[in-house]
Amino acid sequence: MLTNYLAYFIGKLPIIADYFNFLRDFFLALQIFLIFISLIILKKKGLFFYYLLIFLLAFFLTEFFKTYLPSARPISFYFSDSQRFDSFPSSHTTISVALSLALITQHFRYGILSLILTFLIALFSWFSLRHWPIDIFFGFVFGLVVFLIGREILYFFNRLYFQKFPKKS
Repeated sequence: MLTNYLAYFIGKLPIIADYFNFLRDFFLALQIFLIFISLIILKKKGLFFYYLLIFLLAFFLTEFFKTYLPSARPISFYFSDSQRFDSFPSSHTTISVALSLALITQHFRYGILSLILTFLIALFSWFSLRHWPIDIFFGFVFGLVVFLIGREILYFFNRLYFQKFPKKS
């Protein structure tokens, strides 16, 4: 219902969708910048590969689903001039949720700030008519799954590292 109202206003003033899309991209870039800042401040540069792994897992998982489960974007549904069939799931939301959950386990304050950015990214994904609410919901679900998989991979390699190089007493 609300998506119909958004489409009505975007039909009257199409630049609104572009503005909301810009904000969505800006908040994701801000979130990635926040992660870099946290790595520098916390002096945990070794976690860079952990965040990179999570980013790549989230990206490739969403691209897999977009390829094999094509779904029209809301903007394609309401306006025939932009036909795109890569709506499900939301890549921005999946990446953002996975990175936020990873950050919240490393530094709670930065993680909460990142989680706020995640909700803004999800909101603007909907407001820009790039995703349906169900795409965003599954973006949250897939982001959680990616975080859990990335965390288990990190723990696996940490166990291997500590078995190979035990602490000296």
